[in-house]
Amino acid sequence: SEGQISTIFFEIDDFTVGDIKEGDFVLFGGYPGAWRERPQPNHIIFDTLSTGATEVNTASDMNIICELSLDKCITTLMNHRDCLPESFGGISGGPVFHHKTTEAGISVFKLVGIIYEYAPLYEAFFIRPISFITENMRVRDECI
Repeated sequence: SEGQISTIFFEIDDFTVGDIKEGDFVLFGGYPGAWRERPQPNHIIFDTLSTGATEVNTASDMNIICELSLDKCITTLMNHRDCLPESFGGISGGPVFHHKTTEAGISVFKLVGIIYEYAPLYEAFFIRPISFITENMRVRDECI
């Protein structure tokens, strides 16, 4: 096709927090800082953490909160001596998707938020609903 290359890789649609409720499941991923390595000055390795299904504990106008419950997780680790990091700091900015099945039986993964904080004491991820993210992926002023 002709024309400019799109600057949008995933469309943000009309998601509202009412579309997700306590007990729903989300998928998310990111890059924990503890797994960041710099073997050479011009070489950085960012290993990823992702979840296949994490239950939503709370959904409000400002936050979606998910507790990871690490003691109940099934993990597959390829590096890092088969252990999860002690902290997930650095995972902020990771995308969060809500899985739904349409009436026709089609699985849909909808972008619903962005991780903005991890609370290790509660093993909880705090997610800002996508309705607070502008088209250029900045947090709206009313959220700061």
